[in-house]
Amino acid sequence: MKYLSDRIEFTFSLTGTLPNAGTYKYELYSYDSVASEDVLVFVGNFYYGGNATQTFDLTDIIRSCKNNLAKKYFTNSNTYSSIGNMLIGKYKVKVYFDSSNPLVSAWEFVAMCYRYPNYINTNNFSNGNYTFFDVTTQTSNVTVALQGIVNSGDNLTLIPHYPLVDTGVYKFAQSFLFGSDVQSISISMDGGNYQDSLTVSPSSSLDGTTCIYPISNLLNFQLSQDWGDNNVVLTEEHNNADIAIFDNCYKRYYLFWQDRFGGYQSQAFNDYATYSESFNVTETQNYKNERKKSFIQIQPKWKLNSGWINEEVYPLYESILVSPILLLYDAYEDRLHEVIVKTDYTEKTYRGEKKLLNLNLNLEAITKQDIVY
Repeated sequence: MKYLSDRIEFTFSLTGTLPNAGTYKYELYSYDSVASEDVLVFVGNFYYGGNATQTFDLTDIIRSCKNNLAKKYFTNSNTYSSIGNMLIGKYKVKVYFDSSNPLVSAWEFVAMCYRYPNYINTNNFSNGNYTFFDVTTQTSNVTVALQGIVNSGDNLTLIPHYPLVDTGVYKFAQSFLFGSDVQSISISMDGGNYQDSLTVSPSSSLDGTTCIYPISNLLNFQLSQDWGDNNVVLTEEHNNADIAIFDNCYKRYYLFWQDRFGGYQSQAFNDYATYSESFNVTETQNYKNERKKSFIQIQPKWKLNSGWINEEVYPLYESILVSPILLLYDAYEDRLHEVIVKTDYTEKTYRGEKKLLNLNLNLEAITKQDIVY
């Protein structure tokens, strides 16, 4: 299996009489697992110099096939389920030395994600062998597309946390891979005496499915007395794995992001948060040379601290800095802020720090407040 962070190459070894040097056509195909057919992605020409091998580096073309869900799915008030979200792909190349009898490569299985650069095979948060699979051959499998699955069917190393609040502003979201024989899965919700369930079905594309629900739609808050002081735990029944925890004793700030494997994380940050503003002031001056403010642009900022983090999960927070979407939820104000992170990342270990680990983030709102006088 390849990742988008790898070089994705297709090499042909030619035998017998070699073709004449010259320009020839090649085609890149993907595989539609629903229609069970090849789909033409790209057609190009190449110059062949008469060698016994010919290699095609199609990394950039395949990288361009990656899609990200529009932020409207996470910021408006609608409920979305079974949205196609490409997490995996299969690609092959046809080479037309002979226009009627092309050479065809083997399928290359590609996880449509970029791995954490510091670890490739030695840590489960960058090894996707228990996350990604060929849906056409492992037809009964189901996985959650999050980093940190240690063994097939195990719980996540970093389980997403959400506030247990009746809100339509903040949403539970998760991405799944379904084997081609799986028609649906059940997600149970357990909060003490509170019991409920949710059915998630594959999208029209088996390359990945994302479900999105506002918390107020997902949980029945009319029965909230039944969970008492308990958290509500969501369990994916196919693998009997916990995939989300709703905190009864919740923090003020929760950060939502997409991790490197294409799933969605939500984690609480402690209440030692700092809000600040920077100002860009424009002044005007009248004929008496009296100055006044005529325009003020305000940049809202937050400094968050994660609290103590286990060394095992610390690298999983690195994906905050590369996520295509970053949302800060204020549970006290019931407000959702679209933010960008203005922080560099340094991997920390207990041995190196000689203390417990935490993460500080500097966030800025993506829009500034403009005041005109």
